[in-house]
Amino acid sequence: MVACPSCSRDAAEGFAFCPHCGAALASESASREERKLVTLLFADVSGSTRLAEELDAEVVRDLMAAYFALAREEIEARGGTVEKFIGDAVMAVFGVPVAHEDDPARALRAALAIRKRLVDLNRRLQSEGSPELEVRIGINSGDVVSTAAPRAGEVMVTGDAVNVAARVQQLAEPGQILVGQRTVSAAPSFRYRRLGARGVRGKATDVEVSELVGEAIGSAERGTALLRAPLVGREGELALMASIFERVAADGRPHLVTLYGQPGVGKSRLTAEFLAALEGQESPPRVVRGRCLSYGSGVTFWPLAEILKSEAQILDSDPPEQAVRKLEAMRDRLISTKLAADPSRTTALLGFTVGIAVPGHDFGRMDPEQLRIGVVEAWRTFFSALAADGPLIAVVEDIHWADTALLDVLDDLGARVQGSVLFLCPARPDLTDRRPSWGGGRRSFSAIFLDPLEPEDTARLVGLLLAVADLPPDLHARIVDRTGGNPFFVEEILRHLIDGGRITRAGDGWRAEPGLTAVEIPDTVQAVLAARIDLLGADEKRALQAAAVVGRVFWPEPVGRSLDATPPRVDELLRGLESRDLVLARLGSSMAGQPEFIFKHALVRDVAYESIPKRDRAIAHLEVAHWIEETAGERRLEVVELLAHHYTAAQRAAAWGRVEPDRREEIRSRAVELLFDAAEEAARLLAVDRARERLDTGLELSRGPIERARGMEVNARLMLWQADGDAAWKSAREAIDLRVASADHPVDRRAIARLCGLLLSMPTRWPGMMPLLPTRDEAQPYLDLGFSMLDGGDSEERLGMLMVLAAWGWGFGESDTDPARSAGYAAAAREAIELARRMGRPDLISAALDAAGAAVSETGGYGAAQGFQEERLLLVPQLDDPAEIADIYGTVAWHLVHMGEYRRAVELPIGEDVGTPGSGLPPIGHRTRYVFHAVGQFRLAQWDRFWSVYGKLDAAIDHDRPLPYHTMRLYGMAAYLKDVAGDPAAADVIIAELDRSQASRGSVGVSGARLWIAQTLIRRGRFSEARARLAEADPVREVQNRDLTFEAWAELIAAEESWNEAPSIVAAARDWAEKTQLRALPAFADRLEGRAALANGDIERGLDLLRRARATFLRLEAAWERARTEIALADALLDAGRKEEAAEAAGAALATLSRLDAPLEVERAKGLLSRSG
Repeated sequence: MVACPSCSRDAAEGFAFCPHCGAALASESASREERKLVTLLFADVSGSTRLAEELDAEVVRDLMAAYFALAREEIEARGGTVEKFIGDAVMAVFGVPVAHEDDPARALRAALAIRKRLVDLNRRLQSEGSPELEVRIGINSGDVVSTAAPRAGEVMVTGDAVNVAARVQQLAEPGQILVGQRTVSAAPSFRYRRLGARGVRGKATDVEVSELVGEAIGSAERGTALLRAPLVGREGELALMASIFERVAADGRPHLVTLYGQPGVGKSRLTAEFLAALEGQESPPRVVRGRCLSYGSGVTFWPLAEILKSEAQILDSDPPEQAVRKLEAMRDRLISTKLAADPSRTTALLGFTVGIAVPGHDFGRMDPEQLRIGVVEAWRTFFSALAADGPLIAVVEDIHWADTALLDVLDDLGARVQGSVLFLCPARPDLTDRRPSWGGGRRSFSAIFLDPLEPEDTARLVGLLLAVADLPPDLHARIVDRTGGNPFFVEEILRHLIDGGRITRAGDGWRAEPGLTAVEIPDTVQAVLAARIDLLGADEKRALQAAAVVGRVFWPEPVGRSLDATPPRVDELLRGLESRDLVLARLGSSMAGQPEFIFKHALVRDVAYESIPKRDRAIAHLEVAHWIEETAGERRLEVVELLAHHYTAAQRAAAWGRVEPDRREEIRSRAVELLFDAAEEAARLLAVDRARERLDTGLELSRGPIERARGMEVNARLMLWQADGDAAWKSAREAIDLRVASADHPVDRRAIARLCGLLLSMPTRWPGMMPLLPTRDEAQPYLDLGFSMLDGGDSEERLGMLMVLAAWGWGFGESDTDPARSAGYAAAAREAIELARRMGRPDLISAALDAAGAAVSETGGYGAAQGFQEERLLLVPQLDDPAEIADIYGTVAWHLVHMGEYRRAVELPIGEDVGTPGSGLPPIGHRTRYVFHAVGQFRLAQWDRFWSVYGKLDAAIDHDRPLPYHTMRLYGMAAYLKDVAGDPAAADVIIAELDRSQASRGSVGVSGARLWIAQTLIRRGRFSEARARLAEADPVREVQNRDLTFEAWAELIAAEESWNEAPSIVAAARDWAEKTQLRALPAFADRLEGRAALANGDIERGLDLLRRARATFLRLEAAWERARTEIALADALLDAGRKEEAAEAAGAALATLSRLDAPLEVERAKGLLSRSG
């Protein structure tokens, strides 16, 4: 049954009219509630109480009827709807049932017209001896809930905006029009007098109010007059228009160009640029222009009337007789008998079509068809006359609002005018809905379609409109994405940010406020899009709203479920939306068996979604979520982000009604679960910002210790990949403590074991992320707790604990101090690998192999550990976790540079994205990859590439915090290279930062940095300081860098010529190299031993050892060390009198050093080469 909106009685489904009272019945679609942005007008007769007291009731009734009639006429003429007359007041709404992009302007013009009409009414009343009427008008724009066809007793719109409009009207003085701020902002082309904030009854905060003075003369500026940019992305269309005009001018024939484009896409701007280009010609064409109106009476030939009145210099304020005189003067000047057999009749017909009656010509009695033919011929004559002396361009704008009569005239003019006339007609694509045959394929008609700008052109437009310093890149990208290539949307969003003080002037440029990321929809943009949406049929509009619930990307089936429509009907509706350029069908689909669509503009989706009442959204989102769950099946992780979005949206909307309290709690709990899952998945895929957003929302909605424990677990993982070990440790420990202490819930043994594995992975797999490692005593209780929670079967939790135990010695510095413990770690590693293989998960196998490598490398056994890492490399094609893949490449590179395989280290994939300033570094696996890639480049003497990677990492680092663990070695090398380059001041700056980091971090991860600082001090001859730096290293705790320690000691002994220390260092270095399979360390030992032999007079042995060191460095491609060895060899050969060999060695060294920034070594090589000659 359907309730009649007039008599409220029920009528059967399918009736168009009420069987009881005859009123039209509203369909369910038409009567559905919507949220809308509208403009409200309240107009109240002041002093009505006094009038009622002083005058007879019938007189008062007649006065008010006259007032109500003129108010209704002016309101409805501009597309407004009179909701009701309340006593002596009128309430009208603009934007219901159909929105227009200029509803605020329409309301303002209606108010001005009512006030003007009241002057005429009062003049008549005064002549009749009746009292005059005065009105107070208030106007306000805002969001309301509307019902297009309210039933009896229902209101059309409700919301705070209605109350504010009424209160603003009450502030007005008689004859005054007061306007709220949102209306002022949306209609800047009016003149206002700002009154400031005013207190109004019923509002806790003051309301900004302005007085409407009138329409502006010329165009008004919003935000700033400096938002100007050259035309972007329209070069092809501009060239095409110029080509068409050149042909028109050359051929002497008319042509009509329809310039199609959606609102804001740039039709007016392209037209202006085209005309401006022609103005620069030696003989520019004549230009006339008129615009079609979207509302009002007597507007059929309005654009032609504008052109005619402009040519005849007729003003709207001219009396009729003066208008006729001006029209006849134009006739005498313009229309000759060569063009018209009867110029007077032609002129009279022109006047007739624009409302100017010329005496002596009565066209009212003519046959309608003959009159139509005469009118068309008159306009053809007029435009032919305008083009008689040269090319003419007639711009007729917005012909999508033209009625049939005007389109008929333009159709004729474009084909039959005499002379070089180009009719340029900007229009929206919906013109062809009303006139499918427009243009008809004739040679004198062309169509140019303006598509949205490409993303790169939109990005360029944002930059050209205003160069904003520090505009966040993600905000820039969001503006480009959400505006969909529409220049008007771009400009309005930027203006909105300026008007709101979010972007402010800073000297000659602009500056965005810190943390600016959101892109809100300005009322001006919302109005344009809402107007487009309201042109849709009821079912198409519901389909668009249902699609908006699904998201920017959507599929037909959930839309059909929402509409309760069959697949063919849904397909028909979506194809209709596609034909209207609102949505696009995509080639592929992320949902099997479902075509995929996308909203062409993200803002269209937003406006369509915002029109849905909040209380209807919860059920709509739940329906979509259920469909996604059914469709995805076991592939839940792939759609967890979508599910989290829909359940969260449902949870937020549930409070608005239509969801029972028990069901609300179920939705909340499910939303929390999915938000945490989505955050974890986003973190795994390195989408850190999205992960943080989902996690924070989940924590905000969570209740009770178990949900918070789950959130803290996710936070720990997120902090882990953001390399914030302290936060990760604290979060994981809080999660464990919450679960252990929760008496109201059964103990989840698996969750506790999983958390213990996560917690202890930080000091055992990722120790570099923690400024200060926990002690073994702090960690041991959690190791015991984790193992105590395991059952006897295979599980991921058991694997996690085994991996922790395998890497325990590596993490807590127990290197080779207890063979029994080391054997236990190795046994845990083997068991972990076996378990991972049984589980068949490549990611877990990789992690287990890494733990096994740690169990070996904790004794410095890079060679033995490398076998495990090489096996991890083979797993890369089977992995989809970018973090695990990055860790493989980083750890393999780490081992390779220690083993001396520098070329292989730099040939591993590295990628390009190393973070951006202010966003922090990427996860630690990625960082290790970059760092050891750069270390390899240093060893290969590819220093330009070293500095490239260093520069990217340095730009991404927050220098207010201690330097990240794995970067410290890189910074030590950078200090060394700055000193080599002859820039000790720059080196000292880096060393100072390393020292500050060491003071904050303690001993963790600083060994590599210390050793390179020592090398730098050795170069400067500051041997005692270098010796102190080397003495700081803990050979047990930092056993992994023992090769670098031997390298630095060798350099110090040679520089100090402390030859008595050489034998012990050489022996220890050779023993360590053999034990750990290091290929480069023997060369450093050979070089030290050779130099010691030379100092002790054993020339041949010393030369042989230097030659052997040189050959090893050559084989390893360690060009810097090879060149330094060649300098030592050339020096020794000269002392031995072997100048020819010395020249060869010195020349080889110079060839290498000349391409490096090493001035001291270059001069030494040149000196040796000179002595050799």
